[in-house]
Amino acid sequence: MCERRTIHTTIAALVILAGVAAGVRHKARARARLAPGDSVWRIGYELEIRATKSGARIAAGLPVDGTHARLFRHEIINPELRAVIAHARRGGESELVVAVPTEGIHRLSGQFDVHVSPESEWKTKPPGSPADPEERAYYLRSEPNVQIMDAAVLAALEHVRKGKLSKSELVRRLFAFCAENVLIASEAPRDAAAALRTGSARPLGKARALVALCRAARLPARLIVGFELVETPRASPHVWVEVFTGGRWISFDPVNGFAGAMPARFVVVRRAASQVVSGADAQTSIVQAFSVRRLRPPAGLSAPARNGLSVLDFTRLPLAARDTLAIILLLPLGALVTAICRNIIGLRTFGTFTPSLLALSFVYTDWRSGMVIFVVVLGLSLLNRAMLESLKLLVAPRLSIVLTVVVLLMALSVSAFEEIGQGVGARTLLLPMVILTTMVERFYITREEDGTTTALSLLGQTLLVAGACYLLLRWHALGLLVLTYPEIHGVTLAVLIWIGRYAGYRLTELWRFRDMPPPPGQPAPTLGERG
Repeated sequence: MCERRTIHTTIAALVILAGVAAGVRHKARARARLAPGDSVWRIGYELEIRATKSGARIAAGLPVDGTHARLFRHEIINPELRAVIAHARRGGESELVVAVPTEGIHRLSGQFDVHVSPESEWKTKPPGSPADPEERAYYLRSEPNVQIMDAAVLAALEHVRKGKLSKSELVRRLFAFCAENVLIASEAPRDAAAALRTGSARPLGKARALVALCRAARLPARLIVGFELVETPRASPHVWVEVFTGGRWISFDPVNGFAGAMPARFVVVRRAASQVVSGADAQTSIVQAFSVRRLRPPAGLSAPARNGLSVLDFTRLPLAARDTLAIILLLPLGALVTAICRNIIGLRTFGTFTPSLLALSFVYTDWRSGMVIFVVVLGLSLLNRAMLESLKLLVAPRLSIVLTVVVLLMALSVSAFEEIGQGVGARTLLLPMVILTTMVERFYITREEDGTTTALSLLGQTLLVAGACYLLLRWHALGLLVLTYPEIHGVTLAVLIWIGRYAGYRLTELWRFRDMPPPPGQPAPTLGERG
């Protein structure tokens, strides 16, 4: 009796604490206000991809978190396309990578909400330095439109580089030269050499001229493309320059005359690039349109916190971290679904966490491709496991052999999908390797001990529960809710404790013994009772 009272007290305490914590957080978010001068903007993307072949890859830059701006909400609408957010190779920012499955016209739209706080500062990781020789060489190289060995570029550099100058002084002189001597014209060149030779260029050509001069002077430099947050239904990307000097990247805008730093109203989208969207080629063309709109501040948005309690606010994290964390925070709910299926419904699975982890591996890839890979790898691995039986190996070497076969089969599957233009991404398949290895072993042992029918039934029930977990992990709104109010998992713990103490009939048992008459004088059992 005392033990039951303790359980009930624990469950009640968890529910009350979760409710109080969520209420306090909700009240704090309701009171949250932006600092004077803060603003909220929405950058809209509208892309029309026209592909004459399947398998094309399109990459679009996303607003980058900076000292005075951060991306706090995003929505991507692509009913026909498979899109993932990944890290760009250069610059480290996030980009939207879109795989075009078939030829034809495909449309994608996105909305990215940015909070700008000119007077406040967010803690952000500074762009990496080109310390690696290969990385440094990348930012010193000559390009088709950045011709560092052209006579016009070298002549301009010699004209500016007179006397003994420090690197910082040289950069500022090069910037001043481009700002004063290269005029903006609508029909002017876009490349650096022609801009310096003719003294006129489009905005992109003027920025490339500064990059070419800096690289010719052995100063790492790169283009930056982004948006100026000015309300317009037809926004044009703006390009400026970053030069690495004094141990850090410093911004220069020869078009608008900004030197040393960009105003807070400019948001970076891609580094080491001149276009927001890339991937166009002879077989793929992209029609793109952008918009910028000012929004009313949503509830719960506030200026950057400067106290230790900010660590409890997961919504302040960068975009990629938030998306990943939102899925991870749903895993306890996946475990709860598994517990309900096993202890209340009466389904059986290969392991307690296998369904949730299998579902997690499918979240990052197309579920159809994932199922094909799963079935092929599982089937061939079981065949390999049967062949190993005659060798009478010990458990550890046998499992290691099965793991090796699973890895090779999954690598082959990824390569095969890539060959037919349906790339699934190798990193998305890292998680289920060990899971598949243990499933193969358990399936084979179950088949040997209880028969093939039982093993197949157990496999089917595992996949059924994994499907339920997959639908839960794909529930984006629920993930954002748990990310915002993580104390919800206090209720999750309470429910799990209750399930852990449940000793009644399972639904499958009621169905299995439905034809069995109850003992004389006793009513038929119902859910929650066990004789």
